[in-house]
Amino acid sequence: SNTGDVVTNRVDMPEDNEIPSRSGEAKLGQIEIYRQFFIKQTDKLNRNVYISEEEVDFGASSRLRLSEKKTFYVTNNTDAKVICSWLIPSTSAMMIEEKDGLHPFAIFPESADIGAGKTVEFRATFQPEHDNQYFNVEATAHVYVKTNRSFRLVNDAAFIPPYCISMRLRGHSFSPGSEQFLPKVN
Repeated sequence: SNTGDVVTNRVDMPEDNEIPSRSGEAKLGQIEIYRQFFIKQTDKLNRNVYISEEEVDFGASSRLRLSEKKTFYVTNNTDAKVICSWLIPSTSAMMIEEKDGLHPFAIFPESADIGAGKTVEFRATFQPEHDNQYFNVEATAHVYVKTNRSFRLVNDAAFIPPYCISMRLRGHSFSPGSEQFLPKVN
């Protein structure tokens, strides 16, 4: 006799790393890794988090005044709120020269929440400490889902690793009319 039990036919779907691509030469999981590492950071259609500019050139700037602010945008194409935190590394040469800890480049705000499907504006500035020098650095943003901020809010199955986007910042402090040089690298 039937006791009212419902029987369902459950079909287990294979994981992305098991599904072959259209050509059959790779698995979808392998293709996703390629997309994360080799697609341009400004590609709006193929990135979960993308940046409007890959590099910002401030050109010439004086150490006596702050350069104009350059605006760029970070967009969140995911379904969750994310936190975007910027880090500007210092080289060992900069650390020796920058005893007060100031860096010639800055990004404001240093950290911001970005809602699902939203875009946030950031501003970059450049103020060199010394004359007649070139400055170049790669600023990095770590963008992570807000629920990942505490181990109490996420389990292993729901954990999403952070996204990493970067932007090159460059400028120089040569005054107009002064002789510039090409850096020699050995």
